[in-house]
Amino acid sequence: MKGKMRAAILYDYNTPLELEEVDIPRIGPGEALVKIRACGVCHTDVSLIEGNARNLPHSLGHEGAGDVVEVGEGVRGLTIGDRVCIFLRFVCGDCFYCRTGRDNLCSNMVGQFGFSVDGGYADYAKAPARAIFKLPSNVSYEEGGVIADCVATVYRAVVRRGEVRPTDNVMVLGVGGLGLSAVLISRLVGARVIAVDITDEKLDFAKSWGQMRCFMPLGRRSGCDQTVNGRHGADRVINLVGTGDSVLTSLDSLAPSGRLVQLGHTAESFTAKVTQIQRREVSIVGNSANTRQDLVDTLALAGAEGFGSSRSSRMSLN
Repeated sequence: MKGKMRAAILYDYNTPLELEEVDIPRIGPGEALVKIRACGVCHTDVSLIEGNARNLPHSLGHEGAGDVVEVGEGVRGLTIGDRVCIFLRFVCGDCFYCRTGRDNLCSNMVGQFGFSVDGGYADYAKAPARAIFKLPSNVSYEEGGVIADCVATVYRAVVRRGEVRPTDNVMVLGVGGLGLSAVLISRLVGARVIAVDITDEKLDFAKSWGQMRCFMPLGRRSGCDQTVNGRHGADRVINLVGTGDSVLTSLDSLAPSGRLVQLGHTAESFTAKVTQIQRREVSIVGNSANTRQDLVDTLALAGAEGFGSSRSSRMSLN
């Protein structure tokens, strides 16, 4: 497809994005062109603007969804008019990690949508066909874009890495956008949720999503382990904050044999006693984005469980 489009482009750090008219991307073999209908705004975009963008200039936006308008040579399974979302990481599909179902750790990543390659803050975006996934009919473009990163990443943290089970006590540390997804998915699994945040407004909003315990920590050593359930602590902690102090609070809050899933990330470090981990048999696991299979599973869940426009997400919690 030839012609011009609008794109919001970051030219320099700590400067506003500039809305410009640029050429519509040309696709090659194995690629498809998507007319962007919606693109989520992630706090990571703020971080990129503030100095973490890998290459400039380019358009941001890694939670894009829209309609397929052109397919390249060799593309199978996609047709013009398909409603789709775009997977964050353009993986090779052939390295050890891709072949073993861990393509979020791909050794030969071609690019990351909205990070190292142009993203969804534009009228059109191109992507490899393997990074494009069809939306269920009851999932809107707005929901689909956010599901592609925010929700699928948290699904991985709760279900895959956290292995949350029904009746587990799950502490969600930080209830912003990702944290609310962790609350929702943990509740769908059947777990009991304890939401923790330093902001009253976020806790109030979390409460409106269903019955759960919510509280504000008093500091790093906040006694969360005594507050979680009055018994033995949290079976799982999903940490969306990522500071050193928040990791220590998470460890304090774990029950024996509990698991901390570290999803939030900063450059901070933390120091903990080895015996705190060894004697109580607790584990700490990291979570980096999501895999293609995680996205497939999350879209299926969204289509089946009422995340989409035709039914209320809140109904799934009650």
